Amino acid sequence: YGTIPFGLSEEELYGGKSLPVNRALFALFMAAGFSEQSGHGMSTIVENYGTSCVKLGEEMTAVTIPLNYTRDDVLARRRVRATSSSGQAKVLDYLAENPDATLQEAAEHTGLSLAGVKKIVSVLSSAKLLERVGSKKTGKWIVRR
Repeated sequence: YGTIPFGLSEEELYGGKSLPVNRALFALFMAAGFSEQSGHGMSTIVENYGTSCVKLGEEMTAVTIPLNYTRDDVLARRRVRATSSSGQAKVLDYLAENPDATLQEAAEHTGLSLAGVKKIVSVLSSAKLLERVGSKKTGKWIVRR
């Protein structure tokens, strides 16, 4: 709870300047081991996630950090859903064996249309089962099962 301490600008806050609102409470937290230091948390958050994850209100500051984590049960559900079609399984298998392949090559070897392979790749990518690393010409496919 709280907002920017009096006398501190948004730029200073985002830059890492620290000014505890209640110095006595901060000293108590330090002595109890609940806080190690002050002054680098906000700048680290802003450096990694930008200021858009910080909402400064009149009485509260909220920081929402986007996590790059998906629970195992959600991944398992996505895998079942994403490989439920034989076309998806063919594309996934082909790209696992041929990580340098183009989508055109995948279409030719699986017997599917290029448009169909593109749609399947989109589904598999959103299910986090397939990822393209690098450019279209020199990149590689990474298959996660």
